[in-house]
Amino acid sequence: MYYLKNGFLIFEMLDKRSNVFLIEGNHQFVLVDTGKSNGWRKLKNGLHKVVEESKDLSWLVLTHTHFDHSANAAAIQEEYDLKVAVGRAEAQCLLDGESELPDGTNMLTAILSTFGKSLPQKIFRFDPVKPSLLIDDNYELMPGIRLISTPGHSEGSISLIVGDEIAIVGDVLFGMFEGYIMPPYANDVLALLESWKKLLDTNCRLFLPGHGKAITREALEEAYLRYQEIGAHV
Repeated sequence: MYYLKNGFLIFEMLDKRSNVFLIEGNHQFVLVDTGKSNGWRKLKNGLHKVVEESKDLSWLVLTHTHFDHSANAAAIQEEYDLKVAVGRAEAQCLLDGESELPDGTNMLTAILSTFGKSLPQKIFRFDPVKPSLLIDDNYELMPGIRLISTPGHSEGSISLIVGDEIAIVGDVLFGMFEGYIMPPYANDVLALLESWKKLLDTNCRLFLPGHGKAITREALEEAYLRYQEIGAHV
């Protein structure tokens, strides 16, 4: 659990492989991503423990619409009758329940991406959801939570800036391997680096990725400078 200076709390509902976060603040709850379908039971039980009747789970924010982040979105919406926010560029993917596979950012993941795209795409589908809010950039969801566009991993990726202290960033950053935060998959590395710069332009000290452990500001600064020096070649 993360404690913010403004009194907000961030819970880890599912962790490590496909992170799901729950933000509590202003007497409301905001769920960020939903994980894979095989995590539904654990997520549902965890939410029932944390979300009391006196509190309101009012929003689901999807950092992007890949199946490992959106697979339980329809079930969550049905369970809690909440509103769903997503990047405008991926609204149709959410409506169609489609998960567009990104390109690899290194030789191995490029091969895996090519192989994945050759498979029946129904493997990566999920139950469709109608979004309530489409995000272009810099939208205040509520006092203390701001949504910004951070494309690169996918065209419509968005991040949540919580209290200008902690950012929840989906797959804009990768926390599975120590010292390596470049996502293994991204459609546009140059756009991704611009998104890193946008995150560094906030006052956030910690960045919570969709996979793996939290990333410090110092680690992001170091990686950003390193990739800038080598011309964004990965």
